[in-house]
Amino acid sequence: MGSQEYCIYRVPSPLREVKPEAYTPRMVIIGPLHHSVKPRAYNHDIEANMLMEDLKNSNSSYLEYLMMEGQKKRYKEAFIKRIGQISVDEMKRTIQANIEKIRGSYAVPTSWISSPDFVDLILGDSIFILELSLRHWDKKHKTSQPSTSIGTACRDLTVDKTFFTSTVIEDLILLENQLPYFILEELFDPIKRDLCGNDDLTLYQLILNLFSKVGKIKENTKFMHFTDMHRCVYEESLDQNPDMKGTKGKTHTQNAENLSHVGVEFKVWKDEYSLDVAFKEGCLTMPSFPADENSDIILRNVIAYEQCHMLGNALTSEYIYLMNFLVTSDKDVEVLDARGLIANGIGRSSLVVKMINELGVGVRLPESTVYHGIAMKLRAHCKSRRKRFLAKLGNVYYSDCLTGTATTAAVILLFLTMVATGASLYQAIMTQP
Repeated sequence: MGSQEYCIYRVPSPLREVKPEAYTPRMVIIGPLHHSVKPRAYNHDIEANMLMEDLKNSNSSYLEYLMMEGQKKRYKEAFIKRIGQISVDEMKRTIQANIEKIRGSYAVPTSWISSPDFVDLILGDSIFILELSLRHWDKKHKTSQPSTSIGTACRDLTVDKTFFTSTVIEDLILLENQLPYFILEELFDPIKRDLCGNDDLTLYQLILNLFSKVGKIKENTKFMHFTDMHRCVYEESLDQNPDMKGTKGKTHTQNAENLSHVGVEFKVWKDEYSLDVAFKEGCLTMPSFPADENSDIILRNVIAYEQCHMLGNALTSEYIYLMNFLVTSDKDVEVLDARGLIANGIGRSSLVVKMINELGVGVRLPESTVYHGIAMKLRAHCKSRRKRFLAKLGNVYYSDCLTGTATTAAVILLFLTMVATGASLYQAIMTQP
């Protein structure tokens, strides 16, 4: 079927060393890169031993991997009941026909896995993703179709329990834990009527529903895998911003506290999956930065993918570069948090600073970014004497209602005193002989 461009990578060491657990699956293993930690390990290979060492050095539980391997088997049994063994055998032949293209998607060798084992691996993981997507679709739409309720009578932790659901979905976002998306499409299209009883339901809809990205991405967007899908969501958030279309350049700017001192106001976009930043009439408008563990994992893996695959268009990496200028201290976090530009889900302000700063560690980026135009406007604002004077006036004399009232009263009193003094002088001059 021809070669395939690399799109699935091992995370580079400079990024991995900062936070190894952000790139290692905690519960479910997909694809070959962590395959050696499964019960059926290939201990004769150096690469396999390296991956096993990664597991030992991570915080993952081997028992959780075993549990999910059992879940994969149950999902496969339910899937066979949906479409029949003959269709599953046809899926296997499709994978076999595309095996070189699938192997070519991985930037590390997979030759240590024999072709029969590789086909079985891809088939099992593909079925798991398809069955999981169908069950989440059924749960959200409360379908009662017999074909989609098979196998769900028993308790399904990956669908019914929030902790397991969120952990599995996080694992499916990890860069090293991917299948190339094209093979899922190849497998789904011939059997979608048997699976769904509906020709209109697409794999695209199932996947967006699984990751809660419905309405967050264009209908015709093409992506390589689930990590790339999240990157596309971020990238498309910039499509309507004219400030992002100009020439790239330096992005150096002041931190949030200093910007507030020179009169910059802050306003929040409601969309958390956005990189859109605008500065107009003294107001910096940004999405609310989600400072929590889930967002940290997503951002790290999207940045790792950009670093490996598209450094020249690393928009998420460039956004974090900007955030590292804005957030340098606890006070910066307090300024942005008070205005809704940071959603602090991890506790102390210092932890937010650490999260944002560490997202930029090991990231290769030129100083030239798409946020150059925003930085230029902010620097021009900071250099304006009139705006600095007005900002100081507001910060010192009108910082709150009580201070503002006292300042206004003092100004009025001063004005009245000057008027009275002027009137007295005028009267004295007019009464002179």
